[in-house]
Amino acid sequence: MVRISSDLTLFFKIFLPTAWIAFFGVATGVFLFSFRSVLFVQAGALLFYLGGIALLYFTLIPLKRVEGSSEHLYVTNYFKTFRYTFESVRKVKAVDLFFVKVIVLHFKDKSSFGKKIFFIRRKTIWEEYLHDHPELAQGDA
Repeated sequence: MVRISSDLTLFFKIFLPTAWIAFFGVATGVFLFSFRSVLFVQAGALLFYLGGIALLYFTLIPLKRVEGSSEHLYVTNYFKTFRYTFESVRKVKAVDLFFVKVIVLHFKDKSSFGKKIFFIRRKTIWEEYLHDHPELAQGDA
């Protein structure tokens, strides 16, 4: 079995959101209680904090760790792991972001993590894995 998702997944999925929520939560609390008479500072701090949480929730928290064997894909959110066959994957799509490429696995039916799974690829490992398993590479990754 080979891990085909990036080492950055753990950082982006667990550590960065935890640090954001903790650090900026305290900072927002300080702004809310220190600037009682300046309503726009309180509102700005609260909107910045909640906007950051929303951005993390919709972009980084859905990332999964993906490992592959000769017949299956193993997908985990670091708490639960599920096994999927190649036949259950409808399409594989790659999305270029600034310095990383995110792979989207579209499933034929709803999986335990939904119809789509997002992960950051390990470039050479992912390309070798697709080369070795062309039945998975039916999408445009």
